[in-house]
Amino acid sequence: MNLPAFLFAGDYLIWIAGLAALAIPFATLRASTPALDKIVQGDKYFDTRALVEAAQAYQDAFDLAANDTSTQIEALSQLSRCRLTQNDFEGAKSWLAKAEAVASDKYPAGWSRYLGVKGRLEWREGRNDSATLVFKQMYEYSKKHELAEHYLDAARMIAITGTPAEQIEWGSLGVKEAEATGHLDMLPSMCNNLASTYADQNNYEKAHELYVKAREYHWRFSGETGKLYADYQVGWILTKLKRYDEAMTWLRPSLAWAERLGNEDVQGQACFDMGEILAAKGDKRGAVDMFKRSLSHYKNEGYMQSAPEIIAKVEKRIEELAE
Repeated sequence: MNLPAFLFAGDYLIWIAGLAALAIPFATLRASTPALDKIVQGDKYFDTRALVEAAQAYQDAFDLAANDTSTQIEALSQLSRCRLTQNDFEGAKSWLAKAEAVASDKYPAGWSRYLGVKGRLEWREGRNDSATLVFKQMYEYSKKHELAEHYLDAARMIAITGTPAEQIEWGSLGVKEAEATGHLDMLPSMCNNLASTYADQNNYEKAHELYVKAREYHWRFSGETGKLYADYQVGWILTKLKRYDEAMTWLRPSLAWAERLGNEDVQGQACFDMGEILAAKGDKRGAVDMFKRSLSHYKNEGYMQSAPEIIAKVEKRIEELAE
C-alpha cells in the first residue's frame, strides 16, 4: 500500500497510506485537565501537519501530567509519532521506549495510543505481520473499553498491514463500524484505502464504487487537496474500467484544478492517464505528448529521487509509442 498528506495515486500509490496512517490522533473523552487540553491541542496541530507545534503541545502535556500516567503515556506516544511522521526512526524509537517504560493496560486511553504508535513503527519498518498483531490487540482492547475512535483506527490500519484477504475484511469492517458509530469523518480515508485495495486486486468495479463513496465523504470533510485527489481517483478508476469518455470528464477538470493549485503530482498522474486513453484510441502522437507532460510534472515533484520506478514507467511508454 501506500507522505505528503494526500498522495493517493492510481497505479503509483506513493501515499504512505496515507490518510490512513496520517489520520488525526484521538482526543479522549475524559474530563478536561490542563494536560489533556494540551493533548487535544497537539492533536489539532498534528492533524494539520504542524509537527513542531504538535510536539511542543505534547511535551507540555507530559510536563503537566505529573500525576496522570495515562496522559503521560499518550504524550510520549505522540512525541514518538511526530518523529515517525518525519521519518526520524531513531527519534521515534527513543520516545516510544519512554512511553513503553510507563505504559500499562490499566490506562485505556494511554495504552490504546501506545499500541497505535507501536504498530505504526512496526509497519513503517516493514514488519507488517507483527504490526497487524499489534493492531489486532489494539482493536480488541479498545473494543472492550468502548474506545470507538481507537478500534476504528486499528481496523483501518489492519486494512493496510494485513494480508490481501485481511485488508478486505478489516477495511470493510472499519467502514461498517464507522458508519454505525457516527464517525463519518473517518470514512474518507477508510473508503479510499479499501478502494485502493480492491484496485490492487484488479476488482475495478468494486474499487469504483468505493472511490465514489470516498469522494462523497472527502467533499464533506476534507480540504481542497483531498477533494482534488478524490475527484482524480474517480477518473483514474474509470480509466482502468476502460470507460474512457467518462474518465475524461473527471481527468480534464482534475488536471485544470491541479494546475491552478500548482499540484505537480496530480498533473503528472492525470496527464499519464489521459495519455493512456489517447493510446487506447490510437492517437500515438497525442499520447506521447501527454506522457512527456506527465514526465515533466513528475520530475518537478521530485520523483527522480522518491519514485524512480514511475519515471522509468513513463519513459518506457514514450519509447514504446515513439517506435
